Amino acid sequence: MREVAAEDEHRYFEAELPTSGVPIDYLFVLAGGKRVGRGGQALRADVVELLRRPPPGWQDAVVYTILVDRFRRGGNDGAWDKTATLDERAPHLGDLRGVREALPYLAALGVTVLHLSPVADSDSAHRYDAKNPLVVDPRLGGEAELRDLIADAHDLGLRVLCDVVLTHVHRDFLPFCDVRLRGNESPYASWFFIERHPFLEGEGPGYRHYQKGQWQEPLLNTDCQAVADYLGRVLRQYLALGVDGFRLDAAADV
Repeated sequence: MREVAAEDEHRYFEAELPTSGVPIDYLFVLAGGKRVGRGGQALRADVVELLRRPPPGWQDAVVYTILVDRFRRGGNDGAWDKTATLDERAPHLGDLRGVREALPYLAALGVTVLHLSPVADSDSAHRYDAKNPLVVDPRLGGEAELRDLIADAHDLGLRVLCDVVLTHVHRDFLPFCDVRLRGNESPYASWFFIERHPFLEGEGPGYRHYQKGQWQEPLLNTDCQAVADYLGRVLRQYLALGVDGFRLDAAADV
């Protein structure tokens, strides 16, 4: 077993296990003799899963993550408005043009993959709470600017990943607005987790929402086929614009 990567809280190891069995049961034996598994039992891995490999070029990729609102404002040499608020949650109006103007600099740094924070229509700076996941926020430059950014990145040999949220939306998402109005009578009721109606403002609003008290962000029922179809439409739209892949927010919850 050999260490292949490390970060602040984790170390990653790789080992080759000669086997023809499906599945593989295994556990770790520490130097002191303690056996580590899951709940005192062995761990289990599927051989097919172990055979998967990262996409070509990913293993050695240099990924640069950009919070678009905070990175750079297009035009005027990227200068910021000196009157911009210091509120960390308020938009500072960085945009896709600003990212595009910085592409030669990023390429010179050795970046090979650009990871953009969500660009969907939203009132927040981070945009993890989309009002319309199908629309590239006009404040960022809209769909045309994203398409130009991707094309310019490809010309410089950079790939582009878009951060996409599949588990929740903002409560001003139009299907949820209909649910707010009509409750279980709405044709979109099955898209969400209604606990009671009418809804309230604040904690305990009457529907399941994103963690940490984010009651403005109702959870999507990803087991609902209509929701799955809608989210597939969102991903296909980004692919049509030319993105090379996605970072799926809260992927374990999908």
